[in-house]
Amino acid sequence: MLPLLLLCAAASPTQKAAQWLAAFPAAQLRFDAAIGLSQLVKLDPAPPLRSALEKARAVADADADNPHRRFWDEKQQVEKRDVAAWSPSDGKVNVNRAIDEALWCDVHGLRAQSLAYLSGPMRDGGGYRSTHALWALALARERGCLDAAAFEKASAEVRAELRRAQPASPGPTTPELDLFGERLLFLLLAGERDATLDGWAKALAARQNPDGSWGQGPGYPQYHATLVATWALALARARDRNRAP
Repeated sequence: MLPLLLLCAAASPTQKAAQWLAAFPAAQLRFDAAIGLSQLVKLDPAPPLRSALEKARAVADADADNPHRRFWDEKQQVEKRDVAAWSPSDGKVNVNRAIDEALWCDVHGLRAQSLAYLSGPMRDGGGYRSTHALWALALARERGCLDAAAFEKASAEVRAELRRAQPASPGPTTPELDLFGERLLFLLLAGERDATLDGWAKALAARQNPDGSWGQGPGYPQYHATLVATWALALARARDRNRAP
């Protein structure tokens, strides 16, 4: 199978999506738009994406003490109680709590019970809780809190779970497109790359609407699906460039 870089050389899905994301109404944006765009702009600093990030930042900056601001503001400071006061024994806690702790683990540590929670009880059979468990583990590795062997051990089951849950192509609805994109995105962030993931990337790119979006609107769910798909495909293209001869 040809790498995605060659498949999409004529018209990058990222380029097609950029204008759509930049034009989305600010009044409908949510905090996580700034998270995704801050990471996407690192891969593709095109002016429309930077404009989309500025608009999203204006919304997210109203939440001045959110620990997730570290995705774009390394100067932010939070106390340990702000990211590690939650209890993994409290059942299915908000997925953002795990991301908080992993994102700040180089400063405040990663608790053993949190690592165990990410590897097991947090998972939901390949849904959003599993995708975010893998994202948290990838962040902990990125921040130096897990070495390669520890990451491999902690993430093996969730990576396998996401692969089992992923269909060959996304379903027809916006939520199905969104979750398909998240599984691909976080497996890529975890360092996975093979012909299967290349096939998923191609299938996701094929579902892009003529206006550059993914899914059906109106509203934020379509924006989220578009942002996730754009981020995943931009990451896949970056990996293609890095491994090209």
